[in-house]
Amino acid sequence: MTSSAHKTTRSSELYAHNLKLELDRAAEALDMTTQSRLNQIRQQVLVSCAQRAQAWRAWWFSGAVVAGLAFWVITQAIPLSPVIVPPASHTVVSVTSPLPEVDLPTLELLMSSEEELEILAEWDFYTWLVAEHS
Repeated sequence: MTSSAHKTTRSSELYAHNLKLELDRAAEALDMTTQSRLNQIRQQVLVSCAQRAQAWRAWWFSGAVVAGLAFWVITQAIPLSPVIVPPASHTVVSVTSPLPEVDLPTLELLMSSEEELEILAEWDFYTWLVAEHS
């Protein structure tokens, strides 16, 4: 700590000590009626602070209940099962579009290879190919 900061701290402590002594002397010089009145005012302030703290706790509890209910409602509105979205790299075939007739042996031939996932991904091409050669 620097010398000037130490002097400032020391002078602040000395000032606070002297002020406390003066206030204690002034409080001892008060008559009983004034001391009683100051004590009553102090008690009223303490009761008021306690009432405010109690009201704040009641509002806090109510807010916590409302937040909990809101969380419950939101979690109930969201489905628990995940929504399955096809990957962007796969072609999606519309169910409403008419598919060409594919006979069972041709379909079995197509599905017997190790590339059946690629076939499913390029389903439009294969249905077009079967339609052209049928």
